[in-house]
Amino acid sequence: DDPCSMQQAAAAPTSASSKPALASLSLPGSGGYPQAGACPSASSSARPPSPAPANLAAARVAGLNELVMQAPFAALLSGDEPAVIEALQALCAKHALLRPLPRSRIIGALVSQLLESKCPRHLRYLSEEFIARLLTTSTGADLQELKTLIDTAGTGHDLLSTFAAISRPQLVSSLLDHFREEASRIEARPIHVLSDIDMTVWVGAFGTGGPKFPTGPIPGAISLFTTLGGRITFLSARPPVWESRTRSALLNDIGIAEATVLQGTLQNIAMVLVDRSEAHRSMGEQKAKEFRRFADLHPEARFVFFGDTGEGDVEFAVQFAKGAADARQLPPKRVALIHDVVAEDGVVPKTSRHQRTALERQGVHIFDTYLGAAERLFRLKVIDEWDLRQFAQACADEFAEIPPSSFASRAVYRARSSEMQRDLTAVTVALSGGPPWTSPGPAIEGQQAEAEAQDVPQWPAAPPETRAASALVAPPASLRRRDGEDDDVLRW
Repeated sequence: DDPCSMQQAAAAPTSASSKPALASLSLPGSGGYPQAGACPSASSSARPPSPAPANLAAARVAGLNELVMQAPFAALLSGDEPAVIEALQALCAKHALLRPLPRSRIIGALVSQLLESKCPRHLRYLSEEFIARLLTTSTGADLQELKTLIDTAGTGHDLLSTFAAISRPQLVSSLLDHFREEASRIEARPIHVLSDIDMTVWVGAFGTGGPKFPTGPIPGAISLFTTLGGRITFLSARPPVWESRTRSALLNDIGIAEATVLQGTLQNIAMVLVDRSEAHRSMGEQKAKEFRRFADLHPEARFVFFGDTGEGDVEFAVQFAKGAADARQLPPKRVALIHDVVAEDGVVPKTSRHQRTALERQGVHIFDTYLGAAERLFRLKVIDEWDLRQFAQACADEFAEIPPSSFASRAVYRARSSEMQRDLTAVTVALSGGPPWTSPGPAIEGQQAEAEAQDVPQWPAAPPETRAASALVAPPASLRRRDGEDDDVLRW
């Protein structure tokens, strides 16, 4: 029975047939573990040193957070009302110790409960108070992390759904005030990417316009989102019934697992069959409505919107750009970039030179390739020189990986190659400190007369000093990758 003799027996050699003795153990918080070679006798009054208070407190906090992460909330919240209330009150008393991830799990479980019509009144009151306390006691980076975790939990559990589940306006108002107060303390505002899906980052069954690219991701789209480095929220015209397919496509085809998806309406999709222009206007209004609600929840963010000229994105972009406090501020708080679709032949762009100029005055920038979008972001000081150089290489590589035979025709491939070459020249000019060229647009071989007749924007010839730098196959000697050189050096 003497623990010292047990430890000595464990240390002694044993035969193969004998069972090894167990060393003595003590539970955490009950006096610590015996130290090897210093085992006190049973009658000794000496005790091992207790754990430091700071370490013990940290262990208890970690244990509580792990317990919350493992707790079966669905079963807990479906129990008897007195038991549920008692459990929530116990958690609420320890809320200051909870980290963002377990807080988001509690909020998700409570939102699911609140959205059920059978939630008792007293339990609803307590649940709403608990959600508000978890959010209002989060500050700084912890609040931003918590909002991100909630927003990426999926429709029905995101931040918009959380606010929709709270029935008391005074709680909603206090939460929005807290968000604005915390946003005012942030010096470097995080970038938040808003993007359409179809014909903006992906060519597929949805969206309008001719065959500009083969089915699949548009070259440079996701790479530019990665370069911007912010959160991604998709403003899609797809109806809610398509959400599971949308998220599956984002994960499997594009590689985006965590993103907020704000859906369109089935009514607007059906309207396309009756009145296409009215449907596009309604789509734009729906996106503007969803964005206003979303922006109220993220007052700290600088938004960069990517859309296309196919389904109401231009109408939304004009309203979106009006929300910028000062268009002359660099970097601006809001940037609207619109990818131009093409006609049914896949060659001629939809937006004319005069239309592009008019939209530019309203703060909406039309681009033909993501190289052109990156060049605009560089001039607006949203990305820096190194970001632009790395992205230009990535975008050129992505385009080069598309087999020419997969385009709808040889003319379509030549048109896209011409646009890439032209915008690569524009990137070179921007990196060299040159002024931006006006009226960006495609210079399509064999389409000059048709383009002029349709008022298609033309691109002036590149200055002689930049022509060599813009050539994909003949980069300047200073930019060529040499043997043994670091992979970070631009390969062009």
